[in-house]
Amino acid sequence: MTPAEFLARYAIQTVDTQQLRDQQFDGADFSNQQFEHLRFFNCKFRECRFDLSRFVDLRVWGSYFQSCSFRKATLRDAALGGLIEKRHNVFEDTHFNEADLRGSAYVSAFFDRCDFGNAKLKKVDFNGSRFNRCRFAGELRETSFADVAFDHKDLEPNRMVEVDFSQAKLRWVQFRRLDLSKARLPRDDAHIVFPDFRGFLERAVKWLEPRGDVDARTIRAVLEVCLRHAPKMGVGLLNRLDFREEGDACGDLFDELVRHAA
Repeated sequence: MTPAEFLARYAIQTVDTQQLRDQQFDGADFSNQQFEHLRFFNCKFRECRFDLSRFVDLRVWGSYFQSCSFRKATLRDAALGGLIEKRHNVFEDTHFNEADLRGSAYVSAFFDRCDFGNAKLKKVDFNGSRFNRCRFAGELRETSFADVAFDHKDLEPNRMVEVDFSQAKLRWVQFRRLDLSKARLPRDDAHIVFPDFRGFLERAVKWLEPRGDVDARTIRAVLEVCLRHAPKMGVGLLNRLDFREEGDACGDLFDELVRHAA
């Protein structure tokens, strides 16, 4: 197959990218704009607004955003957590309220005093991104956080310091190796907070071992995954609605499990 035939067969296309390097923007208003194939390298944005803007194929490295706003912006599939010479992007006092972040990618980024109220975060894996004094509200579904990024154990770990989830609905959310004792967690009938999360998981898995029914196997499989990623010591949580979603019998068994193992 010739190169021309290969390109024709697989419809490979090249796109023109717009690169900004070592630029600084102060107080700029980029609201209600459409940006395609932007690449930011070592740029600084201070008090800039990107509200309601739509980004297509955004890639950011080594850049700093201070007091910026991405309210209701579309950031689908954006690479916001790229590393360049082990330097990560910093988002400080930045608003992502109601922004669409689905598909956004991260190795590690630093979020300080950022607001993710009602942002669309379904299936977003923040990997080793660090969160400090941030706020989440609304539903987070299949969203993941971790202490450090894969293959980057030398980076400063994420400690979830003063992160506020009190107004969030955490559905199938995963916290890999994270102690949530410094976070503000939801306090309602759905979310169950365990002061000794690993201890609970160990007792729960053992309690389920003799049972062979489908619901028991389902719950046990979920808890074994949690156990693999649980911190050695510390606080964790589960949402009983996740198990209720698998059926009333599964939900009832999980409630019984909590009464026995907690």
